[in-house]
Amino acid sequence: MEQTKQELESRYLAARQMEFTDSRTACEYLPDYAAYETAYGTKQYYEDIYQKLKGIPQEKRDCWYLLALMRTKENLFEAMFEYQDGIRTLFKEEFVRLNLIYDQLAPEEKMVFLAAEALACKNNVLLPYKYVLLLVDRYQAIDLDQLVSDDGKALWEAVGKWMEVR
Repeated sequence: MEQTKQELESRYLAARQMEFTDSRTACEYLPDYAAYETAYGTKQYYEDIYQKLKGIPQEKRDCWYLLALMRTKENLFEAMFEYQDGIRTLFKEEFVRLNLIYDQLAPEEKMVFLAAEALACKNNVLLPYKYVLLLVDRYQAIDLDQLVSDDGKALWEAVGKWMEVR
């Protein structure tokens, strides 16, 4: 369901005032900040969006951080190369780190990781031909009953739909 301009503006104004210290809150607000700035703004706040993503403390960069990066990147104007590339670099750095410990993640965290990975493949941040089969294997290994939150279940369904299209 698409957000109205008023709903988006409300989240945009809130995000501009916030200092993000955790990834989940960033995932909740920064994509809307980017969407509003792209659709209705002058793109002058892209630097602020990028700095907010970079400013999340290293120890708070988890699977939600990956998803925040991809959702935010998706809402930025394509021709803003320096921000697109900066977000791509941040994603790859954290993706490598979290991919190494994937097996240690809880089912909910794995689902967030897979959602970020699917978006990264969709947006060619990761090469789909290299990651789609691994993504499918990991997705099939997650039992829907293991996911306790509505967010986890919604991500499971979204990734499943994305893979059907592939």
